Amino acid sequence: MNKICATITAKTSDEMIACLHDLEKDHDFFELRFDTLKNITPEAIKIVVQAKTTSVIATVRTQVEGGNFAGSADEYFQLARACYASRAEYVDVELSALNKDSALKDIIEPERTIISYHNFEQTPSDKELQQILVQMNNASTEAIHKIACNAETMQDVVRLTDLQKAQPKGKSIIIAMGERGQILRLLGLSLGAFTSFASADNSPAAPGQMYYRDMKKVTSLMESK
Repeated sequence: MNKICATITAKTSDEMIACLHDLEKDHDFFELRFDTLKNITPEAIKIVVQAKTTSVIATVRTQVEGGNFAGSADEYFQLARACYASRAEYVDVELSALNKDSALKDIIEPERTIISYHNFEQTPSDKELQQILVQMNNASTEAIHKIACNAETMQDVVRLTDLQKAQPKGKSIIIAMGERGQILRLLGLSLGAFTSFASADNSPAAPGQMYYRDMKKVTSLMESK
């Protein structure tokens, strides 16, 4: 896709829809963080997605992966199914959830799926990162694979950058979280990432996430050189 994805968080579905309508004209596309809603239901997901006029990623981020959703595996399953039924262009499904609930594999549509892994504490070893990719491939070789890890050192950033470069173009999103990792967020698209995430309202949804308008300016300057 080669576009920057702006992450939208909101407390209510009306607030999320209002934010969408306010930003759609000058943003590439969006990640809708449904886990930030105070009352997340399949119906709320349907209402928000039906109101959009541009492409979106529907995400229900669990607390284990750094989000707000604290429900059961069955509740996660029902919400994931609602995301697919809503006809969002892409649906984020966590690798940890897939490993816990085999029924999730029966509902995912590979060409619309982003299988994600998040580690807010550290960047695993190269061997462990490869094992994570193997698990993702076992779940679906057609899905987009997202790995986001906290970069404690610049060496972590280098390792994650090398990992991005080694992936098939447009089939992965490798993120180095934290301020050190902002360089990979900026370079990701040029290295073949499916997208790079930014904050829609200058309130980062993840460590090191940049403001969309700032990120767009920098990447545009980089592309013009």
